[in-house]
Amino acid sequence: MKMSRGFIGVGVLIAILLGLIVVGGGAYYMLSRSTGPTPVIPTNTQTLPTAENTQAQQVQTTPSTHVQTPPSTQPVSTNTAGGQVSSDTADCPYHVQNGQVYLGVTPIAGADPATFTNESVKRGDWTECIGKDNSHVVVQFKVISGSNASQFSVLPPNGTGMCKELFRIRGAGVFIGVWQLSGADPNSFIDMTPTAEPSNNGTCYGKDATHVYSSTSLTGQPSIIVGADPNAFAVLNSNYTHDASHAWWIAGEYDKGNPISGADGSTFAALSSGYAKDASHVFSQNAILAGADPATFVSLSDGFAKDATHVYDGSTVLTGIDPATVVVLDSSWLKDKNHVYATPFLSSVAGENRAIVQGADPSTFVALGLGYGKDSNNVYWSSYYHNSAIVQGADVKTFEVASTYAKDANHIYDIGTVLTNADVTSFHRVGNSIFYADKSHIWTTGEIGTGAMSIIQGADPNTFVLTGTDTAKDANHTYSFDAKGYLLVDGSR
Repeated sequence: MKMSRGFIGVGVLIAILLGLIVVGGGAYYMLSRSTGPTPVIPTNTQTLPTAENTQAQQVQTTPSTHVQTPPSTQPVSTNTAGGQVSSDTADCPYHVQNGQVYLGVTPIAGADPATFTNESVKRGDWTECIGKDNSHVVVQFKVISGSNASQFSVLPPNGTGMCKELFRIRGAGVFIGVWQLSGADPNSFIDMTPTAEPSNNGTCYGKDATHVYSSTSLTGQPSIIVGADPNAFAVLNSNYTHDASHAWWIAGEYDKGNPISGADGSTFAALSSGYAKDASHVFSQNAILAGADPATFVSLSDGFAKDATHVYDGSTVLTGIDPATVVVLDSSWLKDKNHVYATPFLSSVAGENRAIVQGADPSTFVALGLGYGKDSNNVYWSSYYHNSAIVQGADVKTFEVASTYAKDANHIYDIGTVLTNADVTSFHRVGNSIFYADKSHIWTTGEIGTGAMSIIQGADPNTFVLTGTDTAKDANHTYSFDAKGYLLVDGSR
């Protein structure tokens, strides 16, 4: 059966990016989860000393066929940076094999096996793999050229989210994850990521005496913010920054932080939803919003804004909407004193606003969520891919949104239409999964891009139980999804 549960979730994507990454046959222990299984360490190995076992453990100097592994209950001590030095080889399995230091199965060229210690730092659920010998600092698999082990330190984090995992001082340089900030001064470097972010896109900031840097949590690779004065630089939110002369919009990993053309840094102020203004202009992201009045301009929710004469969706002027009475109801609906508007199609063609919901009463219209709304006469549904439409057969008085679907006294609704064969009394979502059930059927979401529910033929609702977040079984079959999101019954489509 070709059914797909939809797009990969954000949490899964971050786990993939920050977990064990295999590159060209070698493994990068970027920020390895501390609860993972113990890796297989080759035979003839020596367990490296840590802050806890340096005195208590005698490192073997002769080959042995026994893999020496410290007990899983070994204590973890606190280091001077507020993190923790880990002695659990499951996190960062540095070890010695035949006179060579390894991380997992990868040799660390240039590391001294006689004096090497595991200095890996725990940050919540993640461990950064680092170590040192008498002469060098090692970050993951690499001996850092010019590093001085006697100066080894870890910068206490000041940021939020993933940013606190990235900015570090190690030995003779500054690092973000595994990337070194070329030329950065570890003695003057500080983390500038705000401790509270109203809308965090994962961008981290730092500065030293000479430069200002930015980095995204997806790649960590740092960039110098061009022209920024570290003495006057300030972070306004996760996208906008400024100093006395310039302002910057930094949106993602490939944005190098070029100044916004025409922006006056001394009067520049960030607003919500990707808007900003200075004394003379309004900006949508990194461009001037032509015709917008900075004196009366305010940002609204869900990416909308207005001034005294217009309503805006990003850089688009929404003609025909009254800015004095406009109300953003949610991401699907707006209204003013004259009309209700379906937001995905806010645009003008030959002077006519296609987004007007014909016949809808703005005085009684309310948004319900999941693209649904209703007034005193009808229920409506709209999505990014569909024009707004009346939900046929819906009972206005009893219609409501329940979690990830809608219902009224008579029917279950999925993406704006009646879900055929669903029993309204017994229909429910199974846990927090993508399975749904009533007394007679099991449903799951359909093909990628539609999100439509489809019956799983042959599934038994009387014995159907979850075995994982999105896996299940009944008396006759097992149900799961392949890597592309297609439903597997007993392991097959």
